[in-house]
Parts: sequence; C-alpha cells; structure tokens
Amino acid sequence: MCFYYSINTKKPDDIIKSGLISRDKLVDFPKKLVVNGFEHPFMPVITNNCIGEAEHFQWGFIPNSINKKNKAESFTDRYNTLNAKSETVINSRTFGDAIDNQRCLVLASGFFEWQHVGKQKIPYYISLSNESLFAFAGIWDSWSDEQGQQHFTYSILTTQANELMSQIHNTKKRMPIILPFDQLGLWLSSKINKNNFNHYLKDLQYPELKAHTIKPFVTSLDHEMDHEILEPFDYGTLTECRSNNENQLSFEF
Repeated sequence: MCFYYSINTKKPDDIIKSGLISRDKLVDFPKKLVVNGFEHPFMPVITNNCIGEAEHFQWGFIPNSINKKNKAESFTDRYNTLNAKSETVINSRTFGDAIDNQRCLVLASGFFEWQHVGKQKIPYYISLSNESLFAFAGIWDSWSDEQGQQHFTYSILTTQANELMSQIHNTKKRMPIILPFDQLGLWLSSKINKNNFNHYLKDLQYPELKAHTIKPFVTSLDHEMDHEILEPFDYGTLTECRSNNENQLSFEF
C-alpha cells in the first residue's frame, strides 16, 4: 500500500519534459519530507480537467454521493480510501465512476514502506533510480457540502508488488502504481476507459526503483525539521545487497 510519501522539486526535468506542468508552476509546491495520508493533507495533483496546473486536493477519496460535512467525516472514519486497488477499481461502488473519467497524477519524489523482519518493522525509502520527481496514478472526485461548496479528494492506485517491493513490503506485497514519464499524458486522456483499463495496466512498464533502509520515525511528529529522515540508516543485522541490473534486494540475517 502507500500511506506515506515524500515530495520535493529538486529534480523536476522529467516531469517538465512531459509538457503537463511547467517549471514556474512548481515554485509554490509544498516540500514535505513525510506526507502522512492519515492526516488527510492537501497535496498537488494534475487532473485530466486541468492539465498544466497543479491543484491541491485532499488525500483520501470521498465520492460525490456525499452531500453533508458530517457524512464526509463519517465516511472518512469508516473507510480508508487513501489507496484504491487497481484490480477491483472498475467494479467498485466507490471508485468505479472516477476511474473512467476522473484520473490524476499525484506528484511525489519517493514513498515509504515497512518490511517485517521477525517482530521488527524496518522502514524503507523508495524512489526512482535517478531520484526524479514522478507521478503516482491517481483518481479524484468532488463532493458538495450543505452550502454548496465543492471539496476535491484523491486516491492513489496500487497494484501487485514487483520483485523489489515484494521483498520490502513482504506482508501484503502491494505497491503504488508509478507511471512512466511517456505515459503521463495517456493516463489523463480519454483513450483509457473501463473497456481497456485492465489491458493498459497489464502492458504498463514501471520505472526503475531504488530503496534503502532509513531510521525509525514517528509519523505524527513534525518532520520538516528533521532532514535526516531520508538518509540511509544501518540496522546492523540487516545486510542490503543491490543488483543494479536486476533491481533486486536480498537480505542476510
């Protein structure tokens, strides 16, 4: 799954080359070491309705059937919609309409996952091999409150973990869908719909990732003051071996 990610604009060139966002639009982006989904923050996304602009939507999908603030709060308390499972999203009562024509790019520079080693949970930071700003595949929706004000929310699509992520997220073995740069425009286009969505995902080639262990952190703290969070951290009993060609991790205990 993906409940925590990080965002900075240090290496935006690949996103900019896609033509979906310009460099000047990145100036006011929030730079957050840890984006905690359970705090339901407002984060930058690019939607199919507003290509070229970065809009700030709230993380945690709320469907348009919601029409009161107390219902929205109740929905959020009852359901975790930070992620949407790509294999079942088409037939989902919650996400089904959005996948057809309300897709978005969720901008990020890395994400966090925990590996279970006995009773210990080892945190990892995962990013593209070149550490570029990238985009998760997302879907969005809007609901209106009693005063008619619209509220925009999003969810990140997940899929079965690849070899690298299977060893890190070794319990549920899931990972967020990270779109290749040449597919960003297609994800936002009307060429993808319910009829060809599964075929599209089957043929999708994910960018190369790298990962390293990081020190434990408390997700409720203010991490903006702790710039060491993303730095590699050695757990001693955990030996990390990388293969640049196969992009795999192996472990010795």
